[in-house]
Amino acid sequence: MKIRLVTFDLDDTLWKTGPIIQRAERKMLHWIDERDSSFREIYSAKGVSFIQEAVDERPEIAHDVTAIRLATLARTFETVGKSTEQAASLAQEAFDVFQRWRNKVELFEGAIEVLEQLQGRYLLASLTNGNAEVDKTPLANSFDLDLTAASVGVKKPDPRMFVAALDAFNVTPAEAVHVGDHPVDDIEGARNAGLHAIQIGFGTRELSKRANATINDLRDLPYAIASLMD
Repeated sequence: MKIRLVTFDLDDTLWKTGPIIQRAERKMLHWIDERDSSFREIYSAKGVSFIQEAVDERPEIAHDVTAIRLATLARTFETVGKSTEQAASLAQEAFDVFQRWRNKVELFEGAIEVLEQLQGRYLLASLTNGNAEVDKTPLANSFDLDLTAASVGVKKPDPRMFVAALDAFNVTPAEAVHVGDHPVDDIEGARNAGLHAIQIGFGTRELSKRANATINDLRDLPYAIASLMD
């Protein structure tokens, strides 16, 4: 059957995420330090527990990394003495700093070229559990649809993430392939939803036996997709 839709994970599939998050955190904390010198110590000591508290208190945000971060920041600001209103306002401002740097991604070699090669031949969608804003990255206008766990209401590997993309284009699972790095969130999730799946290896992830193909260079992706239709 002909492939009509290609969905992409973003983090660690089209760019390396760890350094981006670390830099965004540093920039955010520097911004906060200039406004409250007591924040960093509490955030470092209790940030992880605040995350868990936020999810325990509001399980409906467990799939939404933005909501969790905002709740954690606000809880920390309250702990250092800010009112609820001040804490919420400062949390949003701090998050805006974080997000500005979060979107400054450095793409893996070949990413733009491959997406340009695929455009027009397939429908393209991004499908991420993270909160990168694609339209504010170098990949703006690369996809026909951008879906996040926050916008769908569940996160991968939940099949509903993949079904949301299928439904948006009236495409059957057999006509779609998902491209991602994670053996569970991406490969297991896609296969359980009936899609084909291509795993980006890069030598850093456990390889899934359920992947239809595995590649270590994004520039091999068009050939891998074409092989699914042989």
